[in-house]
Amino acid sequence: SGTAGTAPGFDALLQACGMASTVVATTSVTYNPISAGFSSNTLYFYLPNDANTKATLHKITGVRGDFELNLAVKTIPTIKFTMTGLYNAPIGVAPPTSISFGKFIKPVPPNSQNTTGVTLFGYATPALEKFNLKIGNKVEFRNLVGDQYVFLSDRNSMGQVDFEALTPDVFDMFAAANVGTPGAISFTHGTVAGNKVAVSIPKSQPQNPTYADSTGVQMFQVPYIAQTTIRNDDFTLAFT
Repeated sequence: SGTAGTAPGFDALLQACGMASTVVATTSVTYNPISAGFSSNTLYFYLPNDANTKATLHKITGVRGDFELNLAVKTIPTIKFTMTGLYNAPIGVAPPTSISFGKFIKPVPPNSQNTTGVTLFGYATPALEKFNLKIGNKVEFRNLVGDQYVFLSDRNSMGQVDFEALTPDVFDMFAAANVGTPGAISFTHGTVAGNKVAVSIPKSQPQNPTYADSTGVQMFQVPYIAQTTIRNDDFTLAFT
């Protein structure tokens, strides 16, 4: 958001994807998954006419959904939201006269200066190229006699990391995947207060690694499953 302890501009979308926030004033806003009491959103899409004097408003209510985090070198990090809601008949309205983007600030690219504290499956200081986390919400639309709504029925968080291949004497990725030993994935992206996010997946279970080439360098591509220890502790996102 530009200010530590103030929620980012996409706070409402995160909460509609089954996340809850813990706010520490002037310090952080940390999100974790929940299993009940989900929030929902209303989305507004304005399609103006050529003269921008009138607009068609498509309003979607009761919106809930899913999101995916992607971080890769030579690009900016992204959060991709996929939302589902209830249809409302479009109407003609005056277009908005102003839109505030105050809580959306310039992103910084991932590199060794901007992305720090990287740990993959418990191994510190790997050479990370790509990180992906799919929250994996199961989004259901119910259309019954007398009621219709969208709800989240399940969650299966998983993703993939790509990093420079290590020899087994340094870190035995194949043994960890073969045994299925969970290990932490974590990093902090950003260096300036108000424009940092810390990703933490305490128990990421590695799946079968494969080799890949990146500009002549051998890489590991390792899918993983974000496990829970008790409940709703599969991952956290802390904006600081």
